[in-house]
Amino acid sequence: MILLLLIESALRHDISLAIKERIYQAAFVVLMAFMAFTIFNDVSKLPLFMHIKP
Repeated sequence: MILLLLIESALRHDISLAIKERIYQAAFVVLMAFMAFTIFNDVSKLPLFMHIKP
């Protein structure tokens, strides 16, 4: 959000709402992918799943 505001202030005009929505959607997807990756790494380190790893 701060980066988007900095870009708007550098351009000195608002970015269209459609572009903002696409940026927010992409950021949400990246955040969910990072969260899934982190949860997978944490769960895979549990003793229950140690025999599955090569």
